Amino acid sequence: MCLFLDISGNEAHHGRSFIYHWRKQCVQAHVAICFAAFALLRILRHRYNTRYGSKYRLSEGRILAELGNVEAAVICDRGNHAEYLLPSKPAEEGIRLY
Repeated sequence: MCLFLDISGNEAHHGRSFIYHWRKQCVQAHVAICFAAFALLRILRHRYNTRYGSKYRLSEGRILAELGNVEAAVICDRGNHAEYLLPSKPAEEGIRLY
């Protein structure tokens, strides 16, 4: 069994590359991960839209765009070699999503 997903580098596919799966277990794992991501996105959209109502209603595409805009810098403490994540100031939608 081969699962081929065309997520090539053109604009319509957001710069991702091809993915091939040959073994049945890999195909099933990929489908399970995709379904879990889809379900979590739908749950997040439902909770967001339920909490903020029609005034701030977001689609799945807008949620993904907002989450993709979140930026952070890794700050390293030279004394104890600890790493800290310092987020940039998010947009208002990003604040409500988190």
